[in-house]
Amino acid sequence: MEKPRQIAFRILQRHAQGTEFVEDVLADELSRSPLPSNDRGLAHELACGVVRCQRTLDWLIDQQTDGRPQQPIVRQLLRLGLYQLLWLDRIPAHAPLVRKRRPWVPKETRDARSGLLLFATDPP
Repeated sequence: MEKPRQIAFRILQRHAQGTEFVEDVLADELSRSPLPSNDRGLAHELACGVVRCQRTLDWLIDQQTDGRPQQPIVRQLLRLGLYQLLWLDRIPAHAPLVRKRRPWVPKETRDARSGLLLFATDPP
């Protein structure tokens, strides 16, 4: 079974690639998912929260990467992770970090994303 973060990521990817409203993509994705209500709520909060805070999240990413361009998939993963770290208080700080147990995250993006998220939780 898919996890809320995986569904939220797919919602964000579909929203970024098309002209659909995030709410419409969310409704479509959740209608096909057997997630329990609390996980549906998390997927909803993650997807809508990232869209709502996208400018701030992009600014934070740009500050930590010295404005270097990111692959779209990496930027989307960073937004999702930073949103969880900075706006959600019921998710442990280690939860957004990418590990091998998340096969839906492309392997080549794991180190860069985890490094930036670790910096966000414990800056020098």
